[in-house]
Amino acid sequence: MTVKLGLGNVKRKTEPSALPCFQVKWEEASLDWRLKRPGANYQATSNSDGTWIWRTTGTCGIYAEMGWFPTEAQQLKSVLYQVDTKPIITPNPVKLWIGMDRRCEWPGYWYCDLPESFKPSPLNFLFKDLTIFKRFLDMETAQISLLNFDAY
Repeated sequence: MTVKLGLGNVKRKTEPSALPCFQVKWEEASLDWRLKRPGANYQATSNSDGTWIWRTTGTCGIYAEMGWFPTEAQQLKSVLYQVDTKPIITPNPVKLWIGMDRRCEWPGYWYCDLPESFKPSPLNFLFKDLTIFKRFLDMETAQISLLNFDAY
């Protein structure tokens, strides 16, 4: 999975050609269940592009982007409004991004790749189809965020 450290919210492309072929389909009940995880203390920030879910990494005031929901995700608004929306105040403006999402527009943002030697082993993403269809996951068209896992 891609791991980057940087500043600010990452903008995503919204044109249909950039939409992922594989992603978790969040529904109100599943997102509500995820965001109510005991001890997680998620925070949200919003603007005209959408809503970002954040959580502290516990390291040097760095926050990790757990997930992003476009403004069009109307069916999830009631759940997203339950997340703490107080401003994220930290002396460290660095943010952590971990996932797979070809919609991210990295050029023009202050984000850099974390060297492989610093990545912990759980960041290796494995997919094996155990059905008769023998499908494979194309990493170029997959969209996976930290909210899909119990990280942070």
